[in-house]
Parts: sequence; structure tokens; C-alpha cells
Amino acid sequence: MTSSLNPRRNRLIHFCFGFGLFIFGTLSGPFLAARAEEGSSLDLLKKTEDNAKHPSFQGRKITVDFSHSYPQVTYWRITHLGSRQERLEKVTPTGDQEEILITSGPEKLHYFIKQGVLIREIVQGEPQDFDPLRKNIDLARQNYTIETIGESQVGRHKVIRVQLHPRFTGRPQQEIWINPEAGLSLRSEVYGEGGKLSTLESFSEMEINPGIPEASLKINLPKNVRKADFIVYPQPDLAAAARSFGQRIFLPDFLPPGFVLKGIVLNKIGENSRLQLIYSDGLTGLSVFQEKHQPTVDTALGLNPGDSGFFAVSRGLTQLLAFLRGNLKIVLVGEVGKNEINLIAESLKPATFEGGNPSD
Repeated sequence: MTSSLNPRRNRLIHFCFGFGLFIFGTLSGPFLAARAEEGSSLDLLKKTEDNAKHPSFQGRKITVDFSHSYPQVTYWRITHLGSRQERLEKVTPTGDQEEILITSGPEKLHYFIKQGVLIREIVQGEPQDFDPLRKNIDLARQNYTIETIGESQVGRHKVIRVQLHPRFTGRPQQEIWINPEAGLSLRSEVYGEGGKLSTLESFSEMEINPGIPEASLKINLPKNVRKADFIVYPQPDLAAAARSFGQRIFLPDFLPPGFVLKGIVLNKIGENSRLQLIYSDGLTGLSVFQEKHQPTVDTALGLNPGDSGFFAVSRGLTQLLAFLRGNLKIVLVGEVGKNEINLIAESLKPATFEGGNPSD
């Protein structure tokens, strides 16, 4: 890390490093320097986590997925007004809108334009800015080593590059490029086995503290738009989610090292419900989806009632496994190894709760 990042902190690091050499000898010096380096990296990552302190900004971002036969590029326009005030638009290369995601205080809306569907996210209790998919640096620190590897540029903005190396095999390595003044992640890279780049996200344009009207958070909806609710349980309250789901749910006895349950999402569209259990190791996600088996839909996917078989898809870092369990279709999706996702599937057992269970 260069002295231009934070001169006062850098002087302190040099002092501690020199004092460590004097007291403990040359063997302990590198250890102390690594701890100080990790502390500085953690400060940067913590700053990216604190959305409430991020400045307003507007920008354009691209996401590139290299796991296909040819790279797939997604384009985004982002307008950020402050804590829990944001608009994201997924657009075509020519700028036509495909999806709009609005966060306005406690309300989150996701409008799929071509499908004519509006999804509203409802959080049951807990802070309204809860997001089970958000990176959790405290948890990530237990499962990844963290180091700063230098400075770079994203457009006109200086960034500090922070790498996160997994402590367990089969997890992706990540690199985050952080603007230290604003605490914004301007670029991120995810690498698979052999150091092969899997996904890339980067701002192509970024303006910090522009003048942005609050009207930008509104969506003009057609009258015939279909509406659905996603209920999020941030406790997470498995019993309450199971009661709302109305079916006996399955929980894994086995999870890869470091993964914990971070949230539950219950999607209700008409009479259909889908339950999503979200697990994370701080950076990497794993989801267990459960919904009632619908033969007219599932048969097209190779699933038949009573069939114990399954289908599996491996795309880049992501594994997908789908199968039937009783009257439920279960889909596992995560950036874990093939062996791990099979072990998760084999370990699924019906959940039991005090006071009874939903009917099978």
C-alpha cells in the first residue's frame, strides 16, 4: 500500500513494524505487517458496506459473465440518492429499458417491463435495509484472507485494489476496486479454479454528488401490470416462513464450511408460493429453492411425479441441481463445488417446529 492512501495510518504501520522487529526479531515482523495490512483492507471493505454514508452518484455499469461459450454482457444505469434511495435500470446496448429496480425507504420494487410484472418486496420486522445477498465482511473475514494489492484507476477515479482469498477449496477468489474517499466499489472481479476470470463488474461512467431529482425514484406503470409480493424474513424465522409457505419444508444437515443461513424469501404469485433459503459465507451465496411440484411445468424440465432422478447444470462457478422430494420441487443454486452441492442435496431432511408443522 502506498503512502498516498493514508499517510497517518502508514506512519503508524511503519512504527509498529519497526517496533516489532526490535522486540520480536525478524520472524515476527512479517506477521505484524500482515495484520496491519489486513486491518487497512478491512477498513476499506467496511466503508463499502455502509450504504448510509455513501454519497449520491450516477453511473453506468457493465457486468460480463465469462461462463458461457461467449461472454455475456449486461448493461446498467444506476442513480443513487442516499441510504435506501436508489434506482437501477437494466438496459439493452442501445439504451432501451428491460428492468427497473427501485429502493425508496422501506419499499423495494422490481418491474420486469417485457413481462409486465411488478414485484414488491416486504420485509417482516428488522431494519428495512436488510439484504440477505449483501456482502458481510465480518463473516467473510472468517472464510477469506484479505489483502490490499495496490492502486489503480477506474475512469477518472483512483481506487485501492483489495483481494479476498478463500480459506476453503472450491470457493472463488474475488478482487474489489474501491474508491477510498467515497467508499464505493467501482469494479469487482471473480476468479474460479486456476485463476480464470469468471465474472467482471465495472463502472464505465461515474459522477459523484450530481444533482438528482427525487422524481427519478418513480415508475410509470401501465394499468394492466401484474403484481406479486416477495416476503423477506430477516430473522431468519424458519417456522414463520414455513407457516406462510403452507408446506413442510426441507433443511440441509450439511453445509460447506463457513456457510450460515442469512435470510429467507417467500415469493407469492397468485396461488403459487416459492420459498428461498439464502446461505452465505460472507461473499459467496447458496440458495435452496422449494415450491410445490407442478407437472405441466416441471415435466418440460425432465421432472416427473415420483421420479427420484434430478438434473444438474454447471456453468462457470455456479452449480445448479434440481430434483423432486415428495410433492416439492427443490432447486439448489450456489458457487460451490459439485461434490458439495450433491452432499447438500443428500442431507436435506423435513424440518420440525414446536407447535406443529404445515401439512405435507
